[in-house]
Amino acid sequence: MANAATRSAKMRQVMRDAYDGQGIAESYARNNELLNAEDFIFSYFRNELDNKSILDVGVGTGRTIPCLTSLTSHYTGIDYSESMLRCCREKYAEVKLFQCDARTMDQFCDESFDVAIASWNVLDDSDHNDRLKILGEVHRVLRPKGMFIFSSHNRDSKTRSAYRFRGFVKAPNPVDLIKFNAIRVKRYVTGILHHWDRGRGETQNPKYAIINDSSHNYRLLTYYIRKEAQIEQLESIGFSDVQLVDESGSFIRLDEQCSDGWIYYICRKEVGSRI
Repeated sequence: MANAATRSAKMRQVMRDAYDGQGIAESYARNNELLNAEDFIFSYFRNELDNKSILDVGVGTGRTIPCLTSLTSHYTGIDYSESMLRCCREKYAEVKLFQCDARTMDQFCDESFDVAIASWNVLDDSDHNDRLKILGEVHRVLRPKGMFIFSSHNRDSKTRSAYRFRGFVKAPNPVDLIKFNAIRVKRYVTGILHHWDRGRGETQNPKYAIINDSSHNYRLLTYYIRKEAQIEQLESIGFSDVQLVDESGSFIRLDEQCSDGWIYYICRKEVGSRI
């Protein structure tokens, strides 16, 4: 139990350091586009999202806010990172936003929301035990038949080794050639150093893995799960009617092979289910 608690605390600290780092929030804030799968899901399920109370878990700097607030006036966003949320509030001062740990969303009563959304693989910044706590809290604050939409890293996808150099780049003049490639070499070396540190926290399990992947130049530990295991996980919490969408924005079957880096899940809280 102590080891599990230590691993959870370590992963939370790794995540906090990565997202609260200098310039990170500003970097995320420059991305305002929905991904193909998100665009498809929000359009396909528009009738179920229209004018519903929506909880945006891990809102970050607000990438999803313009789309979701165009669908409903009952929007709430939460995030764990103070710096990400500060940047979000500067952009969307009129939106209801809270700094909140999704493992314990005590400020929200049971069955407060019709829809919960966790985009950009927010759940994958937590270890296994914390992930189950977050899923349990999402289940608690959703109303019966409430919808949960989220994405997660696919364990059947390939990850890039920290030791694989991406190669040199071309530039129109010698000065830029030296500058750009010096940056690339520096990033490669620092990535290896990060991996030597973070890689010690990796975990392998038949159904999921925690991997030091290329995110934030190998600064993070990231949760990867197979789609079959993810469905089992959701059903154990009290979700059902799980649908899967690939990165291109197409539905996929459970028995269909998918090597995309991310898989999107849409599920609903079972009526009368308790955890």
